[in-house]
Amino acid sequence: RSGRTNMCALDLGSTRNPVRAMEKLLAAVAEGRVASLAVERRVLRVAFEPDGVVEYGVFCGIGMIYRAIQLVHSMFPPGRSQGVFGAGVVIAGLIVRMTSGAGGGTLSPDHLKITVDGRDVGRRTYRVVIASTLDRFFLRLRPFWGEENAPVRVTTVGRRVLANPVRLLKALRGVQPVKPHPEKPIGSYNAHRVEIALDCGLTIDGELFDPMPGRRLTITAADVVRFVKA
Repeated sequence: RSGRTNMCALDLGSTRNPVRAMEKLLAAVAEGRVASLAVERRVLRVAFEPDGVVEYGVFCGIGMIYRAIQLVHSMFPPGRSQGVFGAGVVIAGLIVRMTSGAGGGTLSPDHLKITVDGRDVGRRTYRVVIASTLDRFFLRLRPFWGEENAPVRVTTVGRRVLANPVRLLKALRGVQPVKPHPEKPIGSYNAHRVEIALDCGLTIDGELFDPMPGRRLTITAADVVRFVKA
Protein backbone atom coordinates (compact mmCIF):
# COMPACT_ATOMS: atom_id res chain seq x y z
CA ARG A 1 0.00 0.00 0.00
CA SER A 2 1.39 3.41 -0.97
CA GLY A 3 0.34 6.75 -2.38
CA ARG A 4 -1.97 9.39 -0.96
CA THR A 5 -5.39 7.80 -1.49
CA ASN A 6 -4.88 4.19 -2.53
CA MET A 7 -8.50 3.11 -2.91
CA CYS A 8 -7.49 -0.23 -4.39
CA ALA A 9 -5.53 -1.09 -1.22
CA LEU A 10 -8.48 0.06 0.88
CA ASP A 11 -10.86 -2.13 -1.09
CA LEU A 12 -8.57 -5.16 -0.78
CA GLY A 13 -8.15 -4.62 2.97
CA SER A 14 -4.37 -4.17 2.87
CA THR A 15 -2.45 -3.41 6.07
CA ARG A 16 -2.19 0.35 6.64
CA ASN A 17 1.44 0.26 7.85
CA PRO A 18 3.71 -0.59 4.88
CA VAL A 19 6.46 -1.97 7.15
CA ARG A 20 4.05 -4.41 8.81
CA ALA A 21 2.66 -5.29 5.39
CA MET A 22 6.17 -6.18 4.16
CA GLU A 23 6.77 -8.29 7.28
CA LYS A 24 3.50 -10.10 6.60
CA LEU A 25 4.45 -10.70 2.97
CA LEU A 26 7.96 -11.99 3.82
CA ALA A 27 6.50 -14.34 6.42
CA ALA A 28 4.04 -15.68 3.83
CA VAL A 29 6.91 -16.25 1.38
CA ALA A 30 8.98 -18.08 4.01
CA GLU A 31 6.03 -20.31 4.91
CA GLY A 32 5.02 -20.99 1.30
CA ARG A 33 1.52 -19.53 1.55
CA VAL A 34 1.67 -16.51 -0.76
CA ALA A 35 -1.08 -18.00 -2.91
CA SER A 36 -3.50 -17.66 0.01
CA LEU A 37 -3.00 -13.87 -0.09
CA ALA A 38 -3.83 -13.55 -3.80
CA VAL A 39 -6.90 -11.48 -4.66
CA GLU A 40 -8.23 -10.79 -8.14
CA ARG A 41 -9.91 -7.62 -9.36
CA ARG A 42 -11.20 -6.54 -12.75
CA VAL A 43 -9.48 -3.47 -14.17
CA LEU A 44 -11.08 -0.70 -16.21
CA ARG A 45 -9.89 -0.17 -19.76
CA VAL A 46 -10.63 3.44 -20.78
CA ALA A 47 -10.12 4.20 -24.47
CA PHE A 48 -9.91 7.90 -25.40
CA GLU A 49 -11.01 9.25 -28.76
CA PRO A 50 -9.84 11.25 -30.65
CA ASP A 51 -6.79 11.11 -28.33
CA GLY A 52 -6.03 7.58 -29.55
CA VAL A 53 -4.76 6.43 -26.14
CA VAL A 54 -5.85 3.76 -23.68
CA GLU A 55 -5.58 4.04 -19.90
CA TYR A 56 -6.10 1.36 -17.25
CA GLY A 57 -7.22 1.70 -13.63
CA VAL A 58 -9.88 0.81 -11.10
CA PHE A 59 -11.62 4.19 -10.73
CA CYS A 60 -12.76 6.82 -13.23
CA GLY A 61 -14.39 10.05 -12.04
CA ILE A 62 -15.81 12.68 -14.38
CA GLY A 63 -16.55 16.38 -13.99
CA MET A 64 -16.95 17.35 -10.35
CA ILE A 65 -14.58 14.58 -9.18
CA TYR A 66 -11.85 16.00 -11.44
CA ARG A 67 -12.40 19.53 -10.09
CA ALA A 68 -12.54 18.32 -6.47
CA ILE A 69 -9.11 16.68 -6.82
CA GLN A 70 -7.74 19.91 -8.25
CA LEU A 71 -9.20 21.71 -5.23
CA VAL A 72 -7.53 19.27 -2.82
CA HIS A 73 -4.16 19.81 -4.54
CA SER A 74 -4.53 23.60 -4.32
CA MET A 75 -5.63 23.62 -0.66
CA PHE A 76 -3.14 21.17 0.88
CA PRO A 77 0.64 20.77 0.58
CA PRO A 78 2.01 17.75 -1.33
CA GLY A 79 2.11 14.59 0.74
CA ARG A 80 -0.30 12.54 2.82
CA SER A 81 -2.47 15.56 3.63
CA GLN A 82 -3.63 15.49 0.00
CA GLY A 83 -4.91 11.95 0.56
CA VAL A 84 -7.90 10.77 2.58
CA PHE A 85 -7.69 13.74 4.99
CA GLY A 86 -7.72 16.38 2.27
CA ALA A 87 -10.36 14.56 0.24
CA GLY A 88 -12.54 14.20 3.33
CA VAL A 89 -12.31 17.91 4.12
CA VAL A 90 -13.18 18.89 0.55
CA ILE A 91 -16.11 16.44 0.34
CA ALA A 92 -17.51 17.77 3.63
CA GLY A 93 -17.19 21.34 2.36
CA LEU A 94 -18.91 20.51 -0.92
CA ILE A 95 -21.78 18.81 0.91
CA VAL A 96 -22.22 21.91 3.09
CA ARG A 97 -22.33 24.06 -0.05
CA MET A 98 -24.93 21.77 -1.60
CA THR A 99 -27.04 21.89 1.54
CA SER A 100 -26.98 25.70 1.37
CA GLY A 101 -28.16 25.59 -2.25
CA ALA A 102 -24.86 26.58 -3.90
CA GLY A 103 -24.23 24.97 -7.26
CA GLY A 104 -21.44 26.79 -9.11
CA GLY A 105 -17.69 26.34 -9.34
CA THR A 106 -16.61 22.81 -8.46
CA LEU A 107 -20.27 21.78 -8.15
CA SER A 108 -21.19 22.93 -11.66
CA PRO A 109 -22.95 20.23 -13.71
CA ASP A 110 -21.48 18.88 -16.94
CA HIS A 111 -23.22 17.91 -20.17
CA LEU A 112 -22.59 14.25 -21.03
CA LYS A 113 -24.01 11.70 -23.41
CA ILE A 114 -23.91 8.19 -21.93
CA THR A 115 -24.56 4.87 -23.65
CA VAL A 116 -24.75 1.73 -21.51
CA ASP A 117 -24.42 -1.65 -23.23
CA GLY A 118 -25.81 -0.18 -26.43
CA ARG A 119 -28.69 1.64 -24.76
CA ASP A 120 -28.60 5.40 -25.25
CA VAL A 121 -29.62 7.14 -22.03
CA GLY A 122 -29.45 10.53 -23.76
CA ARG A 123 -27.49 13.74 -23.28
CA ARG A 124 -28.10 15.17 -19.83
CA THR A 125 -26.41 17.32 -17.20
CA TYR A 126 -24.70 15.50 -14.33
CA ARG A 127 -23.04 16.55 -11.10
CA VAL A 128 -21.06 13.31 -10.77
CA VAL A 129 -20.38 10.26 -12.92
CA ILE A 130 -18.28 7.43 -11.48
CA ALA A 131 -17.13 4.15 -13.04
CA SER A 132 -15.19 1.58 -11.04
CA THR A 133 -14.49 -2.11 -10.49
CA LEU A 134 -14.01 -1.66 -6.73
CA ASP A 135 -16.55 -2.54 -4.07
CA ARG A 136 -15.91 0.42 -1.77
CA PHE A 137 -13.95 3.68 -1.57
CA PHE A 138 -12.31 5.69 1.20
CA LEU A 139 -14.42 6.99 4.12
CA ARG A 140 -16.55 3.82 3.75
CA LEU A 141 -18.22 5.20 0.64
CA ARG A 142 -19.95 2.58 -1.50
CA PRO A 143 -22.17 4.34 -4.08
CA PHE A 144 -23.29 1.21 -5.93
CA TRP A 145 -26.44 -0.88 -5.96
CA GLY A 146 -26.75 -2.09 -9.55
CA GLU A 147 -28.08 -5.63 -9.93
CA GLU A 148 -26.88 -6.47 -13.46
CA ASN A 149 -24.23 -9.20 -13.78
CA ALA A 150 -21.49 -7.05 -15.33
CA PRO A 151 -18.05 -5.80 -14.15
CA VAL A 152 -18.20 -2.01 -14.70
CA ARG A 153 -20.00 -0.30 -11.84
CA VAL A 154 -21.46 3.06 -12.81
CA THR A 155 -23.17 5.69 -10.67
CA THR A 156 -24.68 8.87 -12.11
CA VAL A 157 -25.77 11.91 -10.12
CA GLY A 158 -27.90 14.42 -11.99
CA ARG A 159 -28.01 18.18 -11.48
CA ARG A 160 -31.31 18.05 -9.57
CA VAL A 161 -29.69 16.23 -6.66
CA LEU A 162 -29.03 19.60 -4.97
CA ALA A 163 -32.74 19.71 -4.19
CA ASN A 164 -32.24 16.76 -1.81
CA PRO A 165 -28.63 16.51 -0.53
CA VAL A 166 -29.71 13.95 2.10
CA ARG A 167 -30.58 11.57 -0.71
CA LEU A 168 -27.09 12.09 -2.13
CA LEU A 169 -25.47 11.28 1.23
CA LYS A 170 -27.46 8.06 1.47
CA ALA A 171 -26.58 7.11 -2.10
CA LEU A 172 -22.86 7.59 -1.40
CA ARG A 173 -23.21 5.00 1.38
CA GLY A 174 -24.96 2.55 -0.93
CA VAL A 175 -28.56 3.16 0.17
CA GLN A 176 -30.69 2.50 -2.90
CA PRO A 177 -33.10 5.35 -3.71
CA VAL A 178 -36.75 4.60 -4.28
CA LYS A 179 -37.33 3.33 -7.84
CA PRO A 180 -33.71 3.89 -9.00
CA HIS A 181 -33.10 4.29 -12.73
CA PRO A 182 -30.16 5.66 -14.78
CA GLU A 183 -32.37 8.48 -16.06
CA LYS A 184 -33.40 9.56 -12.55
CA PRO A 185 -31.38 12.14 -10.50
CA ILE A 186 -29.32 9.30 -8.96
CA GLY A 187 -28.76 6.01 -10.78
CA SER A 188 -26.47 3.03 -10.33
CA TYR A 189 -26.05 0.05 -12.60
CA ASN A 190 -23.52 -2.50 -13.84
CA ALA A 191 -22.45 -2.79 -17.47
CA HIS A 192 -20.02 -4.50 -19.86
CA ARG A 193 -19.46 -1.43 -22.04
CA VAL A 194 -20.04 2.24 -21.26
CA GLU A 195 -19.57 5.02 -23.81
CA ILE A 196 -19.45 8.67 -22.72
CA ALA A 197 -19.21 11.83 -24.84
CA LEU A 198 -17.86 14.73 -22.78
CA ASP A 199 -16.06 18.04 -22.87
CA CYS A 200 -15.10 18.22 -19.17
CA GLY A 201 -12.05 16.86 -17.33
CA LEU A 202 -11.76 13.45 -15.71
CA THR A 203 -9.52 11.39 -13.46
CA ILE A 204 -8.38 7.78 -13.61
CA ASP A 205 -6.86 6.53 -10.34
CA GLY A 206 -5.86 10.08 -9.39
CA GLU A 207 -4.27 11.00 -12.72
CA LEU A 208 -5.93 14.13 -14.13
CA PHE A 209 -6.95 14.55 -17.77
CA ASP A 210 -7.79 18.14 -18.65
CA PRO A 211 -11.02 19.06 -20.49
CA MET A 212 -11.07 18.64 -24.24
CA PRO A 213 -14.01 19.38 -26.55
CA GLY A 214 -15.43 16.40 -28.42
CA ARG A 215 -13.74 13.70 -26.35
CA ARG A 216 -15.30 10.21 -26.23
CA LEU A 217 -14.60 7.45 -23.72
CA THR A 218 -15.24 3.74 -24.07
CA ILE A 219 -15.03 1.92 -20.73
CA THR A 220 -14.82 -1.86 -20.45
CA ALA A 221 -13.38 -4.29 -17.88
CA ALA A 222 -12.43 -7.58 -19.52
CA ASP A 223 -8.97 -7.89 -17.94
CA VAL A 224 -8.15 -9.23 -14.47
CA VAL A 225 -5.24 -8.20 -12.25
CA ARG A 226 -4.00 -10.39 -9.41
CA PHE A 227 -2.85 -8.63 -6.23
CA VAL A 228 -1.01 -10.08 -3.23
CA LYS A 229 -2.80 -8.58 -0.24
CA ALA A 230 -0.47 -7.78 2.63
